[in-house]
Amino acid sequence: MCGHRLLTNLFLILFLATIPRLVFAQTPLVQNQCTDVEIDKHIRQLNKSEPVDFQALVDCKSIAVPFLIKALKENKDEDFRTIITVALGEIGMEAKPAVSVLKELLNDKKENIRIVVVYALEKIIGKDSVQPLNTALKDENNDVRSSAAEAFAKIGKDAVPALITALKDENYNVRSSASQALVEIGKDAVPALITTLKDENSDARCSAAEALAEIGKDAVPPLIIALKEPDSYIRTGSANALGKIGADAEDAIPFLSVAVKDANSKVSFAAINALDEIRRSVSFRRENPPRKKPINNGKPEKIDEIATDYLKKKPPVICKIPLIESVLTWKCLGVKR
Repeated sequence: MCGHRLLTNLFLILFLATIPRLVFAQTPLVQNQCTDVEIDKHIRQLNKSEPVDFQALVDCKSIAVPFLIKALKENKDEDFRTIITVALGEIGMEAKPAVSVLKELLNDKKENIRIVVVYALEKIIGKDSVQPLNTALKDENNDVRSSAAEAFAKIGKDAVPALITALKDENYNVRSSASQALVEIGKDAVPALITTLKDENSDARCSAAEALAEIGKDAVPPLIIALKEPDSYIRTGSANALGKIGADAEDAIPFLSVAVKDANSKVSFAAINALDEIRRSVSFRRENPPRKKPINNGKPEKIDEIATDYLKKKPPVICKIPLIESVLTWKCLGVKR
């Protein structure tokens, strides 16, 4: 094919991508791929977990949704339901008719089903998924609660209250997921995190300090102000967080120097340590300016193998679908591509 023809086809593809979904759905190509017969065929073949069948259903978008809902209600197989649920999530907003069925599945006995439902609901209804995600945050299974916390990160500041509560969870992984979600939300989470520094729950205080440290530069001005808070827990936690931020908290040095004289010994000690950490970090940065990361020539980074030997040797067949591999990461680390 000559260069001119190839270029013309490229522009045609880009143009088609901008056509509204309702118009595009009427083209013969999509009609042929998304007939009742074709959709039913792809659904029946999902037990083989072939990515081509999964993607075909996702590409049919709203046309496939009623069929997927019906299949979800009728088939109780865990792997089958996992694939259907993730497909609905990938379809996104056009899968809204499936929301009520998915909410019911938050009570499914299989934790993997509940995990992928959390993923799907966030993708389909976005900020409107706060209520079902809150339900998932109270799930008896640690992995489900952890997945809910991760999903909350995409909601933004409306998720902050629920994530702050999750910092008190008895499970470390849940607290870690909640903390990381708050880090992703960023400066909108800073005021609530600073308040949490005085929480009676020590896990919550520790997680809040770590989150503030990871947020970094955006957290520095509020943390400087917090050094003058009446509550000594907040002053101590703020000093600790500033120290962990390091060189990016250089502006806090004069304020920490004042905090060293705090009447509370814990605050004073935290300020001394913070000053030491910041000054060492600033000095190291000046002596070792950042270098450009070497290009890895497209080679994938090595992933630590933490799955069981069985999963390494024989991961579940559903892991053949890349999207499911990313949602149920722990189950799919043995997959080789």
